[in-house]
Amino acid sequence: MAASSEEEAKASLRLAIESRAVLDRAQAEHDRHYLRFLRDARRAEWSWYRIGKALGLSEVAVRRHWQRNRHRADRTGRTT
Repeated sequence: MAASSEEEAKASLRLAIESRAVLDRAQAEHDRHYLRFLRDARRAEWSWYRIGKALGLSEVAVRRHWQRNRHRADRTGRTT
């Protein structure tokens, strides 16, 4: 019984590691799209309030995120 428990633990570990890789890729993609939206919305002259409302966040949260990460936004491609 101990051997099967050991194998189950190893299988679960493999799944956890694989799932973490998928999560990391999804988070990176989300970050790129989030910054791209902030950049495009600001270029379209949306207010911080409007951007925050569209994302379900406060205007302060989106403004601060933009201020911390705007240098990365210039390196993202266009959405066309």
